[in-house]
Amino acid sequence: MSCIEKIINAENIKENSISESIKNLFSNKDDIRSNYSTLDKAYTFNYKDKIRDKLTQLSIKVYLSDDSNKLIKIQVESYDKSISEIDLDYYYFKEIYQQFTEGLIHPNEKKYTVRVYYSILHNTGFKGEYIVSWKSKIKFKPLFNEKQKNTLVKRIIAFDCEVKAVSLSNARSKAMNRVKDFTAYLSVLINIGFIDINSKVSHYIRQDGEKYICELQRNAFFDEECNLMVIDNMNGLSHKSYYKYVKVPSYFSVSTFKDETLDISSSYIKNNSFRTNTNMEKLFLNHKIEKSKVENNYAENILDKNFDSFDLRIPKQIRKYFRGILDLSTKQGEYFRNSCRLYNISQTCGIYEPTLMMAYMVSSVECLAKSEKISFSKFMERYLDKEYNKDFCDFLYGNLRSGHFHSGDMFFNEYNVDLDITLNRDFQNILDTYNNGKYYLRKAIIAWIKHNIL
Repeated sequence: MSCIEKIINAENIKENSISESIKNLFSNKDDIRSNYSTLDKAYTFNYKDKIRDKLTQLSIKVYLSDDSNKLIKIQVESYDKSISEIDLDYYYFKEIYQQFTEGLIHPNEKKYTVRVYYSILHNTGFKGEYIVSWKSKIKFKPLFNEKQKNTLVKRIIAFDCEVKAVSLSNARSKAMNRVKDFTAYLSVLINIGFIDINSKVSHYIRQDGEKYICELQRNAFFDEECNLMVIDNMNGLSHKSYYKYVKVPSYFSVSTFKDETLDISSSYIKNNSFRTNTNMEKLFLNHKIEKSKVENNYAENILDKNFDSFDLRIPKQIRKYFRGILDLSTKQGEYFRNSCRLYNISQTCGIYEPTLMMAYMVSSVECLAKSEKISFSKFMERYLDKEYNKDFCDFLYGNLRSGHFHSGDMFFNEYNVDLDITLNRDFQNILDTYNNGKYYLRKAIIAWIKHNIL
């Protein structure tokens, strides 16, 4: 038997919030049996769920205080010998802790509107400001109006997300997680990758008269609307009032040792968050999502072809799309969420790695196939209809995806560069395979969306 026990001591929670969160947590489990023990004051929930794609019998014990207004601890047990404590630990954080804590309501919660930043690589970007209600109200828009149009440009997109939270850090955490999934869904809808903001110190060339000077500079930007200096979405976000005085090198707080022995027990944490966050807390408490004064340039339909477009537009169905996502069943919604996450990875990490891009797009489709309990090839046949090509789909899954993930194979000349492709027919054949693969994979995903969401 494997067993893990997590001490939580969740208190100062709104009345009935804990019991409601417990009900929501286990309401979607099949064939669940529950009982209450007066001896140890614990609810036990027995059901089967998948761990490492294996259906496993689980026993979850939830220990509450006498008045049921305080959660003390959660215990997860499995009698399957092949399931380790590491497996249970991962299952707990993924399937229990995250979902349970999302449902808790604190009596002293305040309403924040947090701004989160992402970037896209595109020739022109999109125009307008768009408000969508999904879990909470979210507004997104291009932050700058870059004039460069004849090459790919890193364009900053600002997302304003309404959340209720007990503190600024709690609000920012909620908003970042929510926007991260929102951008994954949006990535599939408009066929573009949303890249998290990660600043680097890089070489830049500056012209000074007839000279060219190479300099090391940090790439970052300033949001004039919010008076925020942006290095990243975590500790690299600071109000301009404190930008010069506080330098936080990473997401974690800085541990400073009292002496040269590097004895961890004698160290202390230097925490500048209170001083640096005062103005930011005021900003996000007072910041509001207002109706756009800009005329939006909508697309009539979702683009189901995976060819790069110089005209990036938001489809009119965007709000229906996000409402439909919330209407999916729990399992179907989870598979679609994971599919969108993989799709966004394909369009970001794979933008300069074509084999990686294609392999992740195949995995994205495979998630949707699992939601219907069919194979990748059957899924492609169902949603491509007359355009289905069995040999080509078998190649995408059996050769490209499996070859890349399991053997490190590369299929698009990543390690066989030829700068002169004038009369290179092999290159043209490879390019056709690449373009056809993107076309068929995206077409199948959008067909699934139209059938199950729209």
